[in-house]
Amino acid sequence: MAFLGRGNGPSLGNNNSNRTGNFHRIPFFYRRYYYIPLDNTYVLMQMIVTFIILIVGVITFLVTYKSDIVDPIESTKKLFINAHLIVIAIFLIFTIIINLFSKKEADLIRRLVLLALISISTMILFWGVKLDLDLTYTKAKFEEIYTEANTTETTDERSKIDIGLAGVSIKTEQEYYIDECMKLYNIFKVKSYGTLGIHLLLNILLVYQILKIKKIQNKKKRLNKDDLILYDEEQNIKI
Repeated sequence: MAFLGRGNGPSLGNNNSNRTGNFHRIPFFYRRYYYIPLDNTYVLMQMIVTFIILIVGVITFLVTYKSDIVDPIESTKKLFINAHLIVIAIFLIFTIIINLFSKKEADLIRRLVLLALISISTMILFWGVKLDLDLTYTKAKFEEIYTEANTTETTDERSKIDIGLAGVSIKTEQEYYIDECMKLYNIFKVKSYGTLGIHLLLNILLVYQILKIKKIQNKKKRLNKDDLILYDEEQNIKI
């Protein structure tokens, strides 16, 4: 049935649109959108790169902060961060070596599982050490350190001008010292969270690779079973 004298169906746009059979020319104000499915591995790698860039950016920004006091626990903080980074690098090197020199999938999975278990245990150990440091180095601890370093001097009456985000304030030398120690320790906490985040990312990649290899291995087993079934059926048909 003709639709208002325009043929077998309504035409889009003006009346002069060309059509061949039942196909109409789409007007200029109609757009066609193409949705390209992204591979899960590609999305994962993009997230990893973004995560690393954020961590490096934050740590670089915090490193630029300079204080005019001598950090009393600087060596402890450096030891923690450097040791953790070295451990992460060692695990990364072992991961590469295992992937390069494991010829069988079963051996590769077994070695990666062992490495992942050790890596996760080590990350938990560093996390525990960090929590212990957080509980140890509080305002009270830094006040104790200040008091021990100035037992023969009476410097509490001295004042210093502190310029911060909240504005300008006048503090005693002890208050200023403790606040600066807490600022430096908060920077250390962010750095330690960054190293723990990188370690967690390494563990996630290890688990992801293990699951991926197991999935491929299971597919191969299913294909081998299917081949055996087909072979048996062919032999039965020949008989």
